[in-house]
Amino acid sequence: MLLPLEAGWSRDPLEAMIAEGKADTFAVRLFPRLRPPHTDPLDAAEKLRVWEAFQKQLAAPTDTFREDFMSGIAEGMPRWAGYRLGFEMVNTYLEAHPDLRVPAGRCCRRASSSMPTRGR
Repeated sequence: MLLPLEAGWSRDPLEAMIAEGKADTFAVRLFPRLRPPHTDPLDAAEKLRVWEAFQKQLAAPTDTFREDFMSGIAEGMPRWAGYRLGFEMVNTYLEAHPDLRVPAGRCCRRASSSMPTRGR
């Protein structure tokens, strides 16, 4: 069972997914041998299915976003769908910006300020 989001935690699907992707990216970079299952890459068909479901969540977020999308409990979603997509998005962004140095305070910025993904 997933706990409800605490007050102050973003209910925006992009913010939630990127926050989880940042956390997993940080953990894996700190401990390179760490490979939790929710960081496994999505195959092409899964990525398309997950991306389409994510676009629907952006347009009309649901109260069950974390369960259905992030954890992949909804029918047709791969396990850990949102976590895996968030991890891939953050890593893709960092690979495209190899000289990026993230000051400590910047890690807490809104995802939309550094991850222009809406409408893609």
